[in-house]
Amino acid sequence: MSQMYNGLNEAIATFNGNAEIGELITIASNGVAIKAASDKDIIGVCISKRCELNGIQLRGAVTVNYTGTAPVLGYNNLQTASPTSVKVSASGRAYLVLNVDSTTKQVTILL
Repeated sequence: MSQMYNGLNEAIATFNGNAEIGELITIASNGVAIKAASDKDIIGVCISKRCELNGIQLRGAVTVNYTGTAPVLGYNNLQTASPTSVKVSASGRAYLVLNVDSTTKQVTILL
């Protein structure tokens, strides 16, 4: 049996923006979420798009790509490396890492 983290304390909000599904998100202004540039704190992941509206997952488990040194299980300080990947960063926020796949370079974190 494989592990599943779907639905674990999930919270999703709708924002104006032009992010694509799977992109890491930061806040641009009131009610506007945009894809994250490098070295930004992660507020969520875009999980849906319709016209100029994005569904942003703000809490819960998400699987994203990582760049550089692999995070370890447990709490890691992470920031964005690009709009679609994270990296271990001393100045980043702490996230709980639930799973690390070094073959695909993906990590499952709890937002």
